[in-house]
Amino acid sequence: MTALGAMLSMQDEAAKWNKSFDKRVNAARKKVSDAVPKGATFAIVEYNLRLIF
Repeated sequence: MTALGAMLSMQDEAAKWNKSFDKRVNAARKKVSDAVPKGATFAIVEYNLRLIF
């Protein structure tokens, strides 16, 4: 995202998005840490139904 922000001259917005993403990732990790066994792998998928046609 940082590179895309640089290409579009939107470095501040890209930095804000990166911080927001890191917060969401950390929150998701906390939520699933008890539910997923240690050493297991998983994926978190966020669907946006407005973009599905």
